[in-house]
Amino acid sequence: MARKTSTLKKIASKKIADQVFDQLLDQIKAGVWEAGDKLPSENEMASAFNVSRISVREAVKRFAAMGIVETRQGEGSFLKQISLENCTKNILLPLFTMDPPSLLEIIEFRSINEPGAIALAAERITDEELAELERLVSDMKRSDVDIRKFIDDDLKFHLTISKASHNSFIIQMNDLMFEMLRKGMETTVSRLGRKDGIHYHTEILSALKKRNKNKAVELMREHIGVTAERLKEMLLDLHGR
Repeated sequence: MARKTSTLKKIASKKIADQVFDQLLDQIKAGVWEAGDKLPSENEMASAFNVSRISVREAVKRFAAMGIVETRQGEGSFLKQISLENCTKNILLPLFTMDPPSLLEIIEFRSINEPGAIALAAERITDEELAELERLVSDMKRSDVDIRKFIDDDLKFHLTISKASHNSFIIQMNDLMFEMLRKGMETTVSRLGRKDGIHYHTEILSALKKRNKNKAVELMREHIGVTAERLKEMLLDLHGR
């Protein structure tokens, strides 16, 4: 199969290192280079982009920090095997950060994704994972827990269910989703309270202990549905009805 041809373009001088980074990312996503391939040298890229070597070096360092490129002293920079974790956390997360979905969009995604995850979890969850869920619910019920600890336990509860699906794609996608959700949760929990979350987490844990898949799925759908409705009401109050 013929390898795709690199189509590096000359770019303007505004935010040069960022533009170099964006073009290199486009090339990587397009499959121009494969894992193990050596990237063009700093001189070659500087000439192709019509920029300084310093800008190229800065862009390549960003890829190295993300675990996507390995720079070897005296040899150059090489594209690493991009794992699912690298893809979600280091490529998708920055893209979502630039154009973030709304809280309601994330809740809509959860309503599709999490019932499926818990259906698998009901069949595959281990005793250790059940014990972790029980610990998290117990911590959430403590009245002296501050809001940040409560949010952390709330997210860990849902992430533990994702892990209990034992599906690596679900785990990584939900890890990314909750990383984005975390930023808006302090406001929502402060306004909506903790009661609903504690109630549904307790009931969901009970269903998982009994390996009752249908009940677990039903509860998760209801939990996310109630959250969505409360969030809509909160947004209406904030922005005026």
